Formats: sequence, structure tokens, C-alpha cells
Amino acid sequence: MSEYWVAREGERYGPYTQDQLVEYYKSGQIQPTDQVCRPGTQEWVVASSMSELSDSTSPSPPPAAGTSKPSGPAVVSSDLVGPILVTLFCCLPFGIISIVYASQVPAKVSANDIEGAQLSANLSKTWMTWGLIAGVVSYVLFLAFWFFVGFAGAVSNSN
Repeated sequence: MSEYWVAREGERYGPYTQDQLVEYYKSGQIQPTDQVCRPGTQEWVVASSMSELSDSTSPSPPPAAGTSKPSGPAVVSSDLVGPILVTLFCCLPFGIISIVYASQVPAKVSANDIEGAQLSANLSKTWMTWGLIAGVVSYVLFLAFWFFVGFAGAVSNSN
């Protein structure tokens, strides 16, 4: 099945079939200035330049500003790179919790639980942030301790 994605104002919507894409374009839910990603590519093109949409009748006038977005689920990002780096280099327990929450996002999106997916993504970011803070504080305290021990040793050796 062909899956088209639509981007507007930094948010992505979809996936849509070609029929849905044409229908939303005709109804004005997808604007000529929106970016569309074709199936099987990573390229984003302006909707008005797409041959799939140029064959359809011109879109109806745009609705009032900020009132209409393409219907369908928004894409929720599930970033595992940050939680994995926090686990490896900063704070193991917080990083693991962050990985668990981040790994729940794709399953929730596929079950059409967008709110749950967004909640899991936000919790993952929160745990990752706290793990990063805990790791940096630990490193700073560790370095301060060794600096103090080295300084105290140097002072005691000089007497």
C-alpha cells in the first residue's frame, strides 16, 4: 500500500493512501504549500507540484488560519539514540527506564494509541534528561574528589 506523509509547520501527518491524499487536497485540508513525501522516497515535495494532485481539481480555498490540519494521526518520534547514550555514559538506571519508554512508542502508534505514544515519548525524554543530569553531576563530583585528593596529597608531601 502506498503511504504518503504530509508536513506542515514542522509537524508530520499520515500515512495516507493516494486516494486519501487527493481527497484531502480537494477539500483543502492539505494545502498547495504543504510538503508531501512520496512512498518509497525520503524526498519532500510541495503538494502543488505533485502530478498525483495536479490531475485533481484545484483545492478549495484555504480555511481560516490555524483552524485546519490534515486529519489522521500525527507522527510521534521514538528516539532511542539519546536513551542508549545516557545508559552507556551517564546513568544506567535512568537510561534503561528511558529505553523502555522509548521502545513502547512504535507499538502504541501501530495500535493507534497516539496519546499513549506521545506520553511514552515524553516520559522517555524526561528520564533521559534526568539521567544526563545525574551523570554530569556524578562526573563533576568524581573529578572534584580526585582533584581534592591529589591536592591534599601534594600538600602533605611538601611538608
